[in-house]
Order: sequence, then structure tokens, then C-alpha cells
Amino acid sequence: MAIRASVTLRNAALKGQSIATLIDGTSGNGSIDIHVGAVNGSFGSPPAGAKLATLTLNRPSFGTPASGSMTAAAITSDISADASGTAASFVLRDSSGNIHLDGTVTVTAGGGDLVAASVTWTAGDTIACSSLIMSIPQS
Repeated sequence: MAIRASVTLRNAALKGQSIATLIDGTSGNGSIDIHVGAVNGSFGSPPAGAKLATLTLNRPSFGTPASGSMTAAAITSDISADASGTAASFVLRDSSGNIHLDGTVTVTAGGGDLVAASVTWTAGDTIACSSLIMSIPQS
């Protein structure tokens, strides 16, 4: 499954507006929620499975775009995973909690949209993201 983007995010990109500004909103921080269970069939709703972890984006969330990509600023780890389970999907929320991206989670070489060294997590574990690069392909 490919990453899905909200209409708001797609419209912002088409208008030449900053996606980072959309994610940052007026106050607060955006986040990445990682869940057990498949991506919800209805975009904008969280996956049905339990939320395993929330990683908090810094503000500003992303640097300046270059060559069709932009790199996230440091992402704050979740120092105590909410539940135990196998990560399967994620949602990226803006500072108001609106979902703007969703996709699958797999291990390296698993073909997921978000790649993790391990997808089996235990409640209380520290969940970290060392890098996030958002790219829009040329074709």
C-alpha cells in the first residue's frame, strides 16, 4: 500500500504552500502515531488496532525542501511504548491532531512506507526514529 495524503495536504502542495507549516499548525507539535493493525480503509481515521507509540515532531517539523525532498528535524522518542504488539501502520498528525498521512510499517526490506529495524514492541520500550525524509517522486 502506498502512503495516503489528506486533501488538505495535497491542496497545500499544489498551491505551493509549505507542508511543514501545515503539520506545525498554529501551536504545538505534530506527531507520528504507530499502531497494531492495518491502515484504516477510511482515510482520516486511525487504524483499528491499539496505538503502540507516539513520536513527537519538533517545531518546525521539517527543514527547507530541496530536490523534491525534505528532512524532519529531530523527532522525540516515545520513552514508554503504550502497548505490546507488532507495528503495522502509522498516521502523521498535525499539531491539532488532524491526520495528514497514513501508511504501513514493516521491517527493513519489507516494502512498508515506514521502515523499522524491528516491528515487535513491548509496552514500556523506548521507540525512536533516527531519520524521516519526506519525498515526492518526479514521476
